[in-house]
Amino acid sequence: MLHGGGLVICRCVCMCLQSLPTELGLLQPVVDVLGDWCRVLTSFPVVTWSSFVDYVRARVNLLATEEHCRELVHQLAVIGEASIAESLLCVS
Repeated sequence: MLHGGGLVICRCVCMCLQSLPTELGLLQPVVDVLGDWCRVLTSFPVVTWSSFVDYVRARVNLLATEEHCRELVHQLAVIGEASIAESLLCVS
């Protein structure tokens, strides 16, 4: 049984977990190939949005939509692997 502060912490953790994006199954495969991508792309770590989407489709999942990729970038940002500025993606 949780008392006082423990219950508050439990509620905070639950709220944080609920606010995290739903994992699409793309995150880990993309993280796994980021090193390869670094060696292949001359502009890495800064890439255009279209290059990122094309790469995800070619190397991870041909059926990935633009919406999937937007969610994926959000997930990469949450874990500190990427940030986006207008149509450019910077991968850490």
